[in-house]
Amino acid sequence: MTDHHEVPVKVNAWVDEGIADLVAALSELEGLITLESCQGDVGRHDAFVIFRYGDWHQCGNSRQRQRSWAQPL
Repeated sequence: MTDHHEVPVKVNAWVDEGIADLVAALSELEGLITLESCQGDVGRHDAFVIFRYGDWHQCGNSRQRQRSWAQPL
Protein backbone atom coordinates (compact mmCIF):
# COMPACT_ATOMS: atom_id res chain seq x y z
CA MET A 1 0.00 0.00 0.00
CA THR A 2 1.25 3.49 -0.84
CA ASP A 3 2.02 5.93 1.96
CA HIS A 4 -0.01 9.14 1.77
CA HIS A 5 0.55 12.47 3.48
CA GLU A 6 -1.92 12.57 6.39
CA VAL A 7 -3.50 15.55 8.17
CA PRO A 8 -5.51 15.77 11.41
CA VAL A 9 -9.28 16.35 11.27
CA LYS A 10 -11.99 17.05 13.86
CA VAL A 11 -12.36 13.37 14.74
CA ASN A 12 -8.86 13.44 16.26
CA ALA A 13 -7.52 10.98 13.72
CA TRP A 14 -4.94 11.15 10.99
CA VAL A 15 -6.32 10.65 7.47
CA ASP A 16 -4.94 10.94 3.95
CA GLU A 17 -4.80 14.59 2.91
CA GLY A 18 -6.74 13.92 -0.31
CA ILE A 19 -9.81 12.67 1.57
CA ALA A 20 -9.58 14.80 4.72
CA ASP A 21 -12.32 17.27 3.69
CA LEU A 22 -14.80 14.44 3.07
CA VAL A 23 -14.00 12.73 6.38
CA ALA A 24 -14.34 16.08 8.19
CA ALA A 25 -17.73 16.71 6.53
CA LEU A 26 -18.94 13.22 7.47
CA SER A 27 -17.89 13.83 11.07
CA GLU A 28 -20.45 16.66 11.21
CA LEU A 29 -23.27 14.10 10.91
CA GLU A 30 -24.45 13.17 14.38
CA GLY A 31 -24.08 9.46 14.98
CA LEU A 32 -21.75 8.79 12.04
CA ILE A 33 -18.40 7.22 12.95
CA THR A 34 -15.66 6.92 10.34
CA LEU A 35 -13.82 3.64 10.80
CA GLU A 36 -11.31 3.73 7.94
CA SER A 37 -10.51 5.82 4.87
CA CYS A 38 -8.00 6.08 2.01
CA GLN A 39 -7.57 8.70 -0.71
CA GLY A 40 -6.73 5.99 -3.25
CA ASP A 41 -4.09 6.04 -5.97
CA VAL A 42 -4.92 6.99 -9.56
CA GLY A 43 -4.76 3.89 -11.73
CA ARG A 44 -4.13 1.57 -8.78
CA HIS A 45 -7.12 1.62 -6.41
CA ASP A 46 -10.16 3.76 -5.64
CA ALA A 47 -10.62 6.06 -2.68
CA PHE A 48 -12.93 4.83 0.07
CA VAL A 49 -14.48 5.72 3.42
CA ILE A 50 -15.83 3.01 5.72
CA PHE A 51 -18.22 4.31 8.35
CA ARG A 52 -20.94 3.24 10.78
CA TYR A 53 -24.21 5.15 11.05
CA GLY A 54 -26.94 3.72 13.27
CA ASP A 55 -28.02 0.21 12.37
CA TRP A 56 -29.50 -1.30 9.23
CA HIS A 57 -33.04 -0.64 10.48
CA GLN A 58 -32.39 3.12 10.70
CA CYS A 59 -30.22 3.60 7.62
CA GLY A 60 -32.27 5.29 4.89
CA ASN A 61 -35.57 4.62 6.69
CA SER A 62 -36.66 8.26 6.84
CA ARG A 63 -37.82 10.22 3.78
CA GLN A 64 -36.66 13.42 5.49
CA ARG A 65 -33.19 11.95 6.00
CA GLN A 66 -33.09 10.89 2.33
CA ARG A 67 -33.94 14.44 1.20
CA SER A 68 -31.22 15.91 3.43
CA TRP A 69 -28.63 13.53 1.91
CA ALA A 70 -29.41 14.95 -1.53
CA GLN A 71 -28.26 18.43 -0.51
CA PRO A 72 -24.71 19.45 -1.53
CA LEU A 73 -22.17 19.76 1.30
